[in-house]
Amino acid sequence: MDKKHLIAVCDILGFRSLFDSKMFSLNWLYNRMGHISSSIGHSVYKDFDPPPKNLKDLRRICKIGVAWFSDTVLLFTKEDTDEQVVELINCVGYLISDNMKFKETRLRAGVAYGEAMMDYKNDIYLGKALIEAYELEQKQKWAGGAITKSAERRIMPIQNELIHNWLIKYDVPIEDNESAKLYAINWTKKPKHQKFIRWKDGREQPTPEEELAKKDIVLKWRNTNKFHNDVCSVCKK
Repeated sequence: MDKKHLIAVCDILGFRSLFDSKMFSLNWLYNRMGHISSSIGHSVYKDFDPPPKNLKDLRRICKIGVAWFSDTVLLFTKEDTDEQVVELINCVGYLISDNMKFKETRLRAGVAYGEAMMDYKNDIYLGKALIEAYELEQKQKWAGGAITKSAERRIMPIQNELIHNWLIKYDVPIEDNESAKLYAINWTKKPKHQKFIRWKDGREQPTPEEELAKKDIVLKWRNTNKFHNDVCSVCKK
């Protein structure tokens, strides 16, 4: 049955390149998905031990809906309540922040709100809100997340300090070297968040050759660090 949901589409950046490079085995990549599962479990139960390592266990403890296929993690409210909306934004914030230190699983998320059919039992998900969340996720040029205007209208009236703590108005970098004034997921609010997003192989900066050959990837990396430098209140003290 269709009803309104808050929906987050979260994609792992550069996931295809992990296969193209042939540096990582399928078994290694599968284990990285276990880390994603643990990150979601961490966002739900901060002291949950041991963290869930499979989707069945994760769904058992999670108040919101969870699904994923390949490089895409889907989070959604099962019921249209303020409590579940808060839970979803909290989960997205932790999920993005937890994975910032791992180059292979840095995430980009789009969040939208509206009518959708989320058939949890059969893993069938349809609706305009799902498409809007996906389109916003795809447009962003960084590791991070933002919410659509539809999500903003649902979220912002909620009187809850936690949810507003996770959101900040920001010029979100999008395609064609433009930006959009949206509420971004402020992943720097997570305690002990990653304070500098290293390039790769532990290096702090790309080489001049990489700057030329991987312009789009370098741009996303720089935008991610810029967001941290712009909004992190802890690091400015």
